[in-house]
Amino acid sequence: MDVTSETDWQAAVAAVVEKHGRLDVLINNAGIIAYEPLHELSVEAWNRMVAVDQTGAFLGMREAVRAMRGKNPGSIVNISSIWGAAGVAGAHSYQAAKSAVRT
Repeated sequence: MDVTSETDWQAAVAAVVEKHGRLDVLINNAGIIAYEPLHELSVEAWNRMVAVDQTGAFLGMREAVRAMRGKNPGSIVNISSIWGAAGVAGAHSYQAAKSAVRT
């Protein structure tokens, strides 16, 4: 699935609920990284990194919470990265997106 797509998330969660009757856990683990120097990074590449690494986690959480509300307790686990809290040369867009997931 495309984790940046609202409709893909809606379809995935609906398929789980239809097959299993409920959603108990979501693990957000999607991520992409690029190592372009900041002065060479395009806005398109930046936006794609943020869309996958940060917005994808938001969309997954939102759809999971919608399915879990009023049901038995569930769990959402967001996998971030140590790079969300540390500086690594050339990985600035990845670090920014994963730092947002950590908070």
